[in-house]
Amino acid sequence: MEFLSFIATTPGAFLLMSGFILFIFLVKRIFSILVHAAVVAIASAAFPFIVNYLGLAKMLGIQLTPNLDSALLFVTLGLAVYVVFLVGKIVYSMLGFLDKKEKKVVIERKEKPTKPAQ
Repeated sequence: MEFLSFIATTPGAFLLMSGFILFIFLVKRIFSILVHAAVVAIASAAFPFIVNYLGLAKMLGIQLTPNLDSALLFVTLGLAVYVVFLVGKIVYSMLGFLDKKEKKVVIERKEKPTKPAQ
């Protein structure tokens, strides 16, 4: 227990605890992204097999042979679309943040209406 008492009396205890909390948050976020990427990869790999099973390729007149090459192609395409989605989500949230800041500034600068002279 000497280690814990040393941390509590150190001036850098707040920095250490905030770093630990940030580390936990980042690990949780990275794990979430990896799980979602795995789901996208599995769904993308299954896509050519499902399309062939349902007969949609013949109905649309597309030549799609369900093999390892087509599965890898669709996995690559699916993960690329997922990365574009993540980047778009980040840009959208940043633009929303900037928009809120701008609206706040515009509201503060708005002048109060004056009463008409009688």
